[in-house]
Amino acid sequence: MGGPAVGEPVDVTGRIELVNDPGAYDAETGVLDLWIRLKNVSAAPIAGPIEVEIRKFGSGMDDTFAEFAPEILNADNGLGGGGARFVYDDALGTEGVLPPGGVSGAMLWRFRLAEPIRVPNLHVYVTGREVP
Repeated sequence: MGGPAVGEPVDVTGRIELVNDPGAYDAETGVLDLWIRLKNVSAAPIAGPIEVEIRKFGSGMDDTFAEFAPEILNADNGLGGGGARFVYDDALGTEGVLPPGGVSGAMLWRFRLAEPIRVPNLHVYVTGREVP
């Protein structure tokens, strides 16, 4: 039997790598702008929309430096912390599919940093759809 049908979101976290373009930091406002692309590091295409959910901030596998978590300013679902989502739909091009080795268009992720020299690691969960 085949995999999930198109339209049913599946966990593709291990198949996606976040790639950042040059960003910009405004020391006066504490706002960091990052342009993030998604790279399909698997051998199978991933259909969109691909959603990246920020699960938490914390260095390593624990919550070290979590108190320095930045505020997320422009998530697609309006959340400013854990649970914030960025939806890569338009960034996938006209086909709406990220082929093996393919890289999406860049989307702006905007953060207000609590402490610029202590930014904890970002832990994400990524969903996409299987291509039949």
